[in-house]
Amino acid sequence: MPAHLVNACMSRASQAASLTLLAILAAPSVLRAESLADAWQMALQSDATLAATRSDREAAEADHAAARRQRWPALDLNGAYTQFDNAPMLQIDMPGAQLQAPLWKHDGYAMAGADLSVPLWTSGRISGAVGAAAAGAREAAAREMLGASDLKLAVAESYVAVIRARKTLEVAQSSVRSLTGHANDVQIMYENQAVARSDLLSAQVALANATLQQLRAANALHLATAAYNRWVSQPLERVPDLEEPRIPAPQLEETPLQQLMAHALQARPEIAALGAQQSGLEQAARVHAAAAATEQAEENLRIAKELYGSGLANSNQVLDAETLRVVARSNQDEAALDIVLAHYRLERAVGGL
Repeated sequence: MPAHLVNACMSRASQAASLTLLAILAAPSVLRAESLADAWQMALQSDATLAATRSDREAAEADHAAARRQRWPALDLNGAYTQFDNAPMLQIDMPGAQLQAPLWKHDGYAMAGADLSVPLWTSGRISGAVGAAAAGAREAAAREMLGASDLKLAVAESYVAVIRARKTLEVAQSSVRSLTGHANDVQIMYENQAVARSDLLSAQVALANATLQQLRAANALHLATAAYNRWVSQPLERVPDLEEPRIPAPQLEETPLQQLMAHALQARPEIAALGAQQSGLEQAARVHAAAAATEQAEENLRIAKELYGSGLANSNQVLDAETLRVVARSNQDEAALDIVLAHYRLERAVGGL
């Protein structure tokens, strides 16, 4: 590809990336960042499915209370009032005469009654109805708890997805900055006839690819943010300032599996698989290796650039070192965020979410 076409593509891509980033990052300032607890509160208050299960639970509790009241004495009161056009008259027809006399002086009458009933023996009908209603209330409460737990886990995953996309964008931006500096250095060296034209073209193509990855990362962040806003019932175009999630203390992850299973059987409405514990423990040990790999990749890139500037390495070695740095940093971010998600999945499995 000719150099002027590559430069033009990079220029247009950089402009588009700048506009996309401004659209994503231009948000009104807030006093504090939005935490995962804030997200859970918004979702629990606004989720329609959870509201439906909450209504079912309230209805089941009302049925249970009505069933229990069948054991109590029941007092029924009734009353009625009859209105006539005229006061009732007694009329007797006699030969040559007619006798009329009022039955009472009012043109209406009222009636009232009371009925008191006490259940003495119902052959277990009331006890059965109370037991069935109590079971229905417990089932409805379990469904509500399960719905809230599932919702909180989904919100946590969406929350972490935004943080993950944000970190991916930061890595892509750092790669563009690094490759931009490298391309400028190669341009100067090429103008001084210190390197071949192929070095310049490879540096420009690598920069163009990095810019494309930056655009993709910006778009992924936009989509992840819209999905998160949908879970918390906020406008899709809102750009929240999310608080960086901290890796939880490995309390559940270090608990013996049998103890976790016993706790889950007591706390959860259904038996849950606890395979997330093993995943959480494994990932807790991968995160340290990823951090060490990132440091090594940063040092490798620094050495490669110094060697290239001294003429002891070629351009491909610098580009390979940059690729390794991006992969190492991405793996480190992925490891940390996977631990956060594994913790909340384990919390849900044992009924603690």
